[in-house]
Amino acid sequence: MKTNPKRYLAEYLKSERIKRGNLSTPKYLEKYPEVPISKGYYNELESGRQMIKFDNAEALCQGLKLNREEFYYYLLKDVLPEDVFNTLIRTVPQSTLVEEPTAMVDQLKDEISDLLKAYEKETEKTFYTSGEDTLDYLDRAPVEETFPLLNFVYSKDECTMQELIEVGQKFGISEARVCEILDDFGTYHIARQIPRTDKITRYRKTLYLPPTEKGDRVKKKYLKYEFDRVTSSPDRAVTIGAGKNFINAKFICIKDEHLVLIYKLITKLMATLDAKDTILTERDIHPYFFSIIFSSREEYMTASVTEAHPTHSP
Repeated sequence: MKTNPKRYLAEYLKSERIKRGNLSTPKYLEKYPEVPISKGYYNELESGRQMIKFDNAEALCQGLKLNREEFYYYLLKDVLPEDVFNTLIRTVPQSTLVEEPTAMVDQLKDEISDLLKAYEKETEKTFYTSGEDTLDYLDRAPVEETFPLLNFVYSKDECTMQELIEVGQKFGISEARVCEILDDFGTYHIARQIPRTDKITRYRKTLYLPPTEKGDRVKKKYLKYEFDRVTSSPDRAVTIGAGKNFINAKFICIKDEHLVLIYKLITKLMATLDAKDTILTERDIHPYFFSIIFSSREEYMTASVTEAHPTHSP
């Protein structure tokens, strides 16, 4: 989306407000009591209906704690003829310049929309909390047989027996064994066959493993299986794509304040995944196993390190 001519400062002010997490102008201005103009006048500026007076410009910039180079770049771009502006004004460094504030506003709105969709999905989920008998079964059953079939069943509203057999064959599970596992799924409230049909459906939309010692053990068992499987595969890609296994792992040292930023980015990523997640029967769908691992190495924190750089939880 292109910036509307002679509305550059308005777009910049609006993008800064939303970038800071404020959808409401009154609440935004309450955070900056040193702003020397009224809420009504600020709304006129942000809408582009008014141009700021030069005697208020610096006070507004300081009051909102804006980047001065960016602020005056857009202000002068509004008031100067384009040829004069291009002759007199050097471009603000790309590291700070927001080329198209409207595009950034749209992106932030999309991110907020994803967060709301993820929240709505979470509230609409129908959970079935695994009982002790279900946990015992998943704990003792061969993970290389149960996990592939369980994931497939829960990726669709329903599947046929033939589809389940076909998936089992791809994982080296015989037809007879698939039938045995399906019987177990019915016994332990994991999945069931719809009466008088060849169709199979999950017991609930979400199978929830409780945060108990046994529940955690089952989760770790399945996670280890998938991690071993993907790391042993020769088909690994350098980018994410349909049908590709993508892995990126490294050892890093991160400051506390950067951990907070990373946590926010991961939260945003997880919300986006939840918002876009759908069932396997829709068009152009590809199934994936997704996991994020942050494995602490506090063992490396020697006395000399901790004395020089005391650590705190973010």
